[in-house]
Amino acid sequence: MLIQKDHSLDKAFNEVHDQLKRAGVDTRHKFRFFSVATVNASKKIIPQSRMVVLRSFSDDWAFEFYTDHRTSKVEEIESNPIISALFWDPSKRVQVRIEAEAAIHNQDDLAESRWKDVQGDAQKAYTPVVSPGSVVDKPEDAHKWPDAYRYDYFTVIVCSAVKIKALQLSGMEHLAFLCKRSHESDSWDKNWIAP
Repeated sequence: MLIQKDHSLDKAFNEVHDQLKRAGVDTRHKFRFFSVATVNASKKIIPQSRMVVLRSFSDDWAFEFYTDHRTSKVEEIESNPIISALFWDPSKRVQVRIEAEAAIHNQDDLAESRWKDVQGDAQKAYTPVVSPGSVVDKPEDAHKWPDAYRYDYFTVIVCSAVKIKALQLSGMEHLAFLCKRSHESDSWDKNWIAP
């Protein structure tokens, strides 16, 4: 278990933060792969979720993931820049939901800087000739890449947490907290809540 009954609210909050920060650098951490849900405000409001890879998690609860600029998630974030992230660690039996404001970085200094960390064949994920979501006759038609990998479509999504809800499963006595960031003071309003 990550959150214990005898933890203070601050300790529980910090334990969750520490695990997320660790997942930003540890490729085997259970929080490394997480679900991101978006909504396109200009179309039918149907939530869309998908798995992404946590690339970093900072002290101020900002986190990043990468994508191809041509994906539907980028269009959805452009339309409605609020995402919901869901992290789950089955070994610790803890779920963390984060609502965050998302900013898109494509063909800017941040994207160029992060692109330098994407090495070798990993660059293929952001450089296919055929746009993600395009209809193809057969699967191998989607597996074409340019001669040189460029960061034209490589996109960094930077998410700034505004609300955190953690749930620790524990037999019949689950534990949960909810934290909201005040925009005026940038501080966190923290409360234990009924699970």
